[in-house]
Amino acid sequence: MVDFLKANKMGVIGMILEEYTLEKQLERVQHNSYEDGHAEGLAEGVSKGQLLLLDCIQRLKDGESESSILASGVPEDTLALAKEAIK
Repeated sequence: MVDFLKANKMGVIGMILEEYTLEKQLERVQHNSYEDGHAEGLAEGVSKGQLLLLDCIQRLKDGESESSILASGVPEDTLALAKEAIK
């Protein structure tokens, strides 16, 4: 084995570096993809949350009852924030 490694030293080093680089690159791509997806998910969640809050505020202003708003699936904390925003 030692003779083979010595005889093919440059090729072996190249293979080791290539595999290391490929593994690291794949890890970077996976990490970056996760980060991008996570950021997009957060942005989407914030946007939906903001829209839900604005809708809730409008419904309260239109005179809809709190029980009706809650029955439609609006979380209690969102209703509380909407009530606070109207004050």
